[in-house]
Amino acid sequence: MNELFLLCLRLGFTAFGGPAAHIAILENEVVEKRKWINSQEFLELMAFTNIIPGPNSSEMVMAVGYHHSKRKGLIVAGFAFILPALLITSLITLFFISSDLSVLETLTLAVTPLLIVIIASALIKLIKKQEKSFLNIFLFISALSLKLLNVNEIIIFILAGLLYLIADKLKTIKLLIVEPISLFVIFLSFFKIGATLYGSGYVLMSYLKTEFVDTLRILTEQQITQAFASGELTPGPVFTTATSLGIIMANIPGGIIASIGIFIPSFTFMLLLMPFKKKLSSNQIIKKILQGISIAALAIMAHVVIDLLLSISNNSILISFLLINSLIVYKSKMNSMILLPINALIYFLVTALIK
Repeated sequence: MNELFLLCLRLGFTAFGGPAAHIAILENEVVEKRKWINSQEFLELMAFTNIIPGPNSSEMVMAVGYHHSKRKGLIVAGFAFILPALLITSLITLFFISSDLSVLETLTLAVTPLLIVIIASALIKLIKKQEKSFLNIFLFISALSLKLLNVNEIIIFILAGLLYLIADKLKTIKLLIVEPISLFVIFLSFFKIGATLYGSGYVLMSYLKTEFVDTLRILTEQQITQAFASGELTPGPVFTTATSLGIIMANIPGGIIASIGIFIPSFTFMLLLMPFKKKLSSNQIIKKILQGISIAALAIMAHVVIDLLLSISNNSILISFLLINSLIVYKSKMNSMILLPINALIYFLVTALIK
């Protein structure tokens, strides 16, 4: 148990690069090095966590913990993996909100082109893995169109899952798919997001915009982007964006409540469902529903890319940054974490020279 805790804690402090990178690192540690689990079992756990809403890489860590030491291992592994990111994100957010806001705004602008490249790159990789059937293309276009019309993500996901199931059953086609604010409202908002979000952490931006910009009207799109950048800059799950936003809305108590709200569903789902892993993973109805939802999640990611592109469309410097970052990531496969501080430094220098 001590080894499990220390491994997950180390991953929490060092695992950069998003869910796919986290899972690859985890596989190397528990399959290749420690032999706690074989490759087939690891793949089965990956398939199972796709059934459950919430952060995939965090849930994979919990699943490995359960495999290692049942429910106690699940809780220890999940807590150890998430805690470092919560602490680091909190410190970054507190530093920025207590400093010159113009510096924070400039930093947000500086990293926006790279965020576009990171999300678009992940989107392209995920699309390549999908079957290029008429139904999948139709679902993707329909889900993206609904999101462009400001339809809530949860509605899109529900429609996507059900209609994919219907289409499979009928062997035809159809479509588819989320006051001063109180701590209770913060908890409920993030709990709802944590309990219903499918797809990668990059879908989170769309959920946050819908909840806090469009519905509650207590945050701006820029604040969402700032918080997401904080989550991306830190190791561990991107869901710690919630911690940053909670601090922005209600200081440290808000950060704690937001973190609890968004991560509790994952712990709850995993604790309740892991004993039934084999049965759920082999259920064909669940598989078809999830296939539809996964395509809708790609459409939501595409909408996030479009939103970010529109936010920098009038800034020729940032457009140049976007093109250069795209070329570097495509040609050199350089780690995005190396590019983030480079982007920020160059943008600060360029804007200083122009002024």
